[in-house]
Amino acid sequence: MIAPMAANKTTVFVPVVNHPLTIESGAEIGESAEMTGEMVAIDIATGKVLWNAEYPTPAFGAPPLVNTRVFFATFGGAVRGLP
Repeated sequence: MIAPMAANKTTVFVPVVNHPLTIESGAEIGESAEMTGEMVAIDIATGKVLWNAEYPTPAFGAPPLVNTRVFFATFGGAVRGLP
């Protein structure tokens, strides 16, 4: 699952929720209780990943940009800022 993204002129910042699911039959879906999160920076011109930061809890919400730093909150209640 991908939450709302942010961008500047060169980079897209993508908060990611890693929530594994398994489809056991057409009517049954098994969920893993363990969700993790990431913030990924992608170069707009090339599509290459510039950096990736992983966290033990999901990254939710739209990340605001302040100058060159992106801020976001995790489900665990932490607010983080990355270059």
